[in-house]
Amino acid sequence: MNSEKRKRQIELDTALVITNRILDVVIMFLSIFAFTYFCNHQFGVSLILIILDAIIIPINNGYQVFHYIHDKIQALKSDL
Repeated sequence: MNSEKRKRQIELDTALVITNRILDVVIMFLSIFAFTYFCNHQFGVSLILIILDAIIIPINNGYQVFHYIHDKIQALKSDL
């Protein structure tokens, strides 16, 4: 039973890491795209993309912290 929980936790951690890497790549491309537009003096579009980057990165980090805390709480509940 315990090994099944551990195996499931490893699968969830792996999925979270893969999702995080995909989001990092998307954010990187959005940043490069925004910088390119900024260099081409199309200020409105670049400003929107920069603001989106500023919103997406904290949400992504908050999502990771939330899941870490949630997993710890679930582990404590299962121990009781």
